[in-house]
This record gives sequence, structure tokens and C-alpha cells, in this order.
Amino acid sequence: MNEIENIRKNIDLIDNKIASLLEQRLKEIQKIKKIKNNKRIKVINREREKEILSKQDTKFSKRIFKKILKESRKIQERSLT
Repeated sequence: MNEIENIRKNIDLIDNKIASLLEQRLKEIQKIKKIKNNKRIKVINREREKEILSKQDTKFSKRIFKKILKESRKIQERSLT
């Protein structure tokens, strides 16, 4: 096995962990969605989003988290229609 294949195996393991964590996050988003629906709370919470983004140290992670937050909002908004 060459060096690139070894690195790709490590990347695959990391990707699997990321996918698993995103699935866990989705379950938590669905819980929040239910609470917000029941209490008629707005989906978007700019302060919370700023808080999450402020914890990211790199431009790369900020870009990824912006996409995660955007998808989270979409999931929450779907239940409101």
C-alpha cells in the first residue's frame, strides 16, 4: 500500500466520524425543531449562530459551519410549512 492510500484510509475514518457526528447533530436539531414549533419560536437565531461561528479557529471551519447552520435552518423551516 502506498503512502497516498494510507492517508486516504485515514481520511475515510475521519469522514465516517464526521458523518456520524452530523447524524447525531441532526437528531438534536429535530428536537429543537419540535420545541420551536410548539412554542412558536423563530427558526433563525443570529446570536446562537454568531456564538457557534466565533468558536471556529480557521476560515475553513467557519465556512463548513456556515453550511451546517444553513442546512440546520432548512430542516427547521420545513416543519413550519
